Amino acid sequence: MTYDVYFGKDALPGTPVSAGQTATTYDPGILEGHSTYHWKVVVKDDQGGVTSGPEWTFTTGADAAPPTVSFTYPSVLASPLSDSILES
Repeated sequence: MTYDVYFGKDALPGTPVSAGQTATTYDPGILEGHSTYHWKVVVKDDQGGVTSGPEWTFTTGADAAPPTVSFTYPSVLASPLSDSILES
């Protein structure tokens, strides 16, 4: 399976920030404080199946020390690929 990661400040970008990756993690780097970020993952399998996860948002805290965050998205999917991703 491969993963397309969409991640952006204030809105999702039209193209993935990471496309076709095989790792189940993505590190967005240092984020700005007091900002809202959006992300989603699209999973593709070798049979042509595609599952688009929901859009998620989170807001960072104070500007003084912006966090470095990593998120891990589910690696266990419905079989065959469907419209939902199951949490592992």
